[in-house]
Formats: sequence, C-alpha cells, structure tokens
Amino acid sequence: MLAVNLGEEPNAVSAFLADYPIEFPVLLDRRGDLVQRWQVRGLPTTFVLNVRGEVVYRAVGEQAWDDEILLRQLRALQPSAAEERAGAASR
Repeated sequence: MLAVNLGEEPNAVSAFLADYPIEFPVLLDRRGDLVQRWQVRGLPTTFVLNVRGEVVYRAVGEQAWDDEILLRQLRALQPSAAEERAGAASR
C-alpha cells in the first residue's frame, strides 16, 4: 500500500504521520509529477499494488482502514500461494 502526499513539505508530512502512524510508505509529490502519472483524482489517494507493482485498488478520500467491508475487499486482493509462487518465478 502506498500513500501519495501532494505538495506539502516533508516536515508537515512527518508531523501528520507522528499523530496518525501508518505502516506503509508515503510518497511525497511536491511538484505534482506523481499526481499526473498515477492519475490522482482526489486527495488523499491511497494505492494498493500487487507483487508486480500494478495498481489493484485505489482509495480516494479518507478511509476507515479498520472497517470490516474495506478489509474484506483488501483481503480478497491477496494472491493465493500458487499466484505468489508464479509471480516469484517470473522475477
């Protein structure tokens, strides 16, 4: 999972993450390059990538990451053991 922050200074992002810690990377897009490349339509935007780096889920706006419906959707994206082995073999 990745979060993309648009335009804020690294210190402001760090301060926010100190209050709202997360366990996935936050990309800093100070010039808007990623916003264009990844076609961000709203803020905040969170992306879920598969093992090949492909976007498999996009969440626009604030999310309740402990919501059972959302967690079920995310769990459904997890590859099976066979898919993981196939992905590892192709790398």
